[in-house]
Amino acid sequence: MAEIDDQAFSFMKEASPDYIAGGALTFDSKYQTKATSKFDEEMSPDEQEGFLRENAQIFKNLYETDPNVDRKKLSYKSYLENLSPELLSMRAEEYDMKMDSDDPNPEISPDVLNSKKIWEHADKHYGDINRLRDMALGKEGYELF
Repeated sequence: MAEIDDQAFSFMKEASPDYIAGGALTFDSKYQTKATSKFDEEMSPDEQEGFLRENAQIFKNLYETDPNVDRKKLSYKSYLENLSPELLSMRAEEYDMKMDSDDPNPEISPDVLNSKKIWEHADKHYGDINRLRDMALGKEGYELF
């Protein structure tokens, strides 16, 4: 038991209050990176409604611009239900790399731009893309008002 306590104490000494990396905080979802949510803690009902609408639009834009999707064969709902957070992460990193390059006008595909927008949007809600996806799907607790 002492070993577990020592490990927990070590994690706490390294912890950041909002971020999981290196800290003692653990979350239910491996995609959650923050302990806080501006959506849950700071937004008024009107602001929450705007957040939900903006979130739904970002995911819709991603679906419409994803070059790997045949929209005649894959419905929006199926796309969202099978959306890979790892793929979105890779696309967001691609955006960051292009923006950090020496090219003053990097060419950024719409799907990469929309993936980056999703990651930025997730920062306002636990940093968790899966929660944002659930919002876009209208799952329980995230229905539009």
